[in-house]
Amino acid sequence: MKQITIDQIDYSAQWTGYYWMSDQDRPEVLENVVLEKTLLQQKLPFVVEAQLTCGTCSLSIRNVDGRCRITEYDAADLNDPNNSEEETFISLRMGNRRLCFKRRWQETADVDNLCMGMTTLLPAGLMFTGFKPINEKGD
Repeated sequence: MKQITIDQIDYSAQWTGYYWMSDQDRPEVLENVVLEKTLLQQKLPFVVEAQLTCGTCSLSIRNVDGRCRITEYDAADLNDPNNSEEETFISLRMGNRRLCFKRRWQETADVDNLCMGMTTLLPAGLMFTGFKPINEKGD
């Protein structure tokens, strides 16, 4: 996991995910699409948030105080057995889809006396891995 700039994104990759513009009431869904650099560079309207994956990495993009903050999770993060806990969330504005994430955990450096002197794991991030359809049988 690392912070990257707009210029470090692989614009030749086929991206799946979504981005939400500041002037829209719902996100734009992408499925295997080449991302345009100008999308992230424009001042108004701007990308409020985005979750993207291309198979070899995952991007989490947030606009914080007028700046585009991009967190990249690479293939090592996605395939790490410590990040194997999959979480899914039902999307309310993206059609019949579940958003799929892998939880990233980080071991604390401090020993916790309330946990019998053992180190503990803390959530360190969510990596977007794609979409799944919502099962109509109450999934």
